[in-house]
Amino acid sequence: MSKKLPALRKCQLLQDIASRDGFEFKHIQEVFEKIQEEIKELKEALDIGDIKQLKHELGDILISVVELARFLNLDAEECLESANERFERRFGYLKDYAKSINRSISELSLEEIDRVWQQSKAFD
Repeated sequence: MSKKLPALRKCQLLQDIASRDGFEFKHIQEVFEKIQEEIKELKEALDIGDIKQLKHELGDILISVVELARFLNLDAEECLESANERFERRFGYLKDYAKSINRSISELSLEEIDRVWQQSKAFD
């Protein structure tokens, strides 16, 4: 498999291959349980403070989320691209708001950031 593929696309292709060989979840609930298990393991690694283990567990979460996308017949790469575009638009809206009141984003309250962020969703 090409090393030039984006990581999410490669992950989904690897999971497609594994699925054809019978290595897959049978029910969506199993996928959600796996994601929860991996989040629990990440929290445990965070408590220990082991950076190597944190990277390992975060990678496992990402793999599990890609499996969820595959299970839902969605392309994980496309989903992330779309989410990136939404984030970029919303963040730009927030920056424009802060600039319009002569403040930086870091000077805004969490409540104000949330309010403006929610407003930005109207443009999605």
